Amino acid sequence: MKKWLIVSSFFLFLLPGNGFGAENATAEDDFSIAGTLLVRSSHIWRGIPVSMDYCFEPELTVSKGNWAFTSWAARSFDGNYNEFDLILSWKIPFVELTLYDYYNPVRGETNRFLQWNGDQQRHSMEASAEISAIDHFSLFGATFLTGDNDETGRPFYSTYIEGRWEQTVHKINFQFFAGMTPFKGYYASEASWLNLGAKGEYAVSVGKKLKMPVEVAWHYNPAIRQHFLVWSLGLTGW
Repeated sequence: MKKWLIVSSFFLFLLPGNGFGAENATAEDDFSIAGTLLVRSSHIWRGIPVSMDYCFEPELTVSKGNWAFTSWAARSFDGNYNEFDLILSWKIPFVELTLYDYYNPVRGETNRFLQWNGDQQRHSMEASAEISAIDHFSLFGATFLTGDNDETGRPFYSTYIEGRWEQTVHKINFQFFAGMTPFKGYYASEASWLNLGAKGEYAVSVGKKLKMPVEVAWHYNPAIRQHFLVWSLGLTGW
């Protein structure tokens, strides 16, 4: 019950309401498609080392108006890490709400994408909200809804909260971030800071419609006392 109160209070704070100008939101009717192909030196997710091998990460986003639908995948070069996600998001000024379906097959075991229950189902669902009402600063929060259980089968409702500060200097986008979990769950055995660090990204134009993003990021997870340096290189556009 305590976890639900914490999670509910946080998301109620992030939802659009008085002061966030929902009534002034305007929807662009343009339909667009964008794709990205990345090679990443390792995959660090919210301070957690998911794969320490090189990863290939393709992404495709279809958007219209305030809505966007994204399919994202990742595969490590050694084959030990595979993931396929479906992501639906809705965005208005200052607020973005997102629903994730994470599919994580297990190497060497039976995996069925359309299996949604039982011991061999590999899906988990998560909802998130991001607010960016202050210049250069945003606050992100996400909570697992399904596929995140303790040893007794009860859901953890694992929650991640992250503050982000961004600034562009000489066409390089810098971001500083600090992420934590407020209670025991998937991320840690207790309330902990998880993801402290910074990253820089620069996009090189390749023709009229393509860009080559180059990114370097440093992560520190105080809960496990580990540092990670990650770089990525790819192509984006359509």
